Amino acid sequence: MPKSKAADMTARHQAEPIEDVALVGGQLYLKVMRSLLQGFRAMGAIEPDARIAEINGPIGRMRQDLRRWLLDGARTPEAGQ
Repeated sequence: MPKSKAADMTARHQAEPIEDVALVGGQLYLKVMRSLLQGFRAMGAIEPDARIAEINGPIGRMRQDLRRWLLDGARTPEAGQ
């Protein structure tokens, strides 16, 4: 996808740069996503000092960790469970 298309998609859906990001997947996926982060930062779609969480491991554990991350972002009481 051309950079301008990705930037346009981001601009339409997100008024402010993203401050909190979760990367979830195997080691190869994480490597690719880290590279994508650099481009999104350069476009201003992600804050330079955004909090980046990397979630990796067996699928069941990744699902639990992702759920916890999502609930934490929503500031729900369930986040601590």
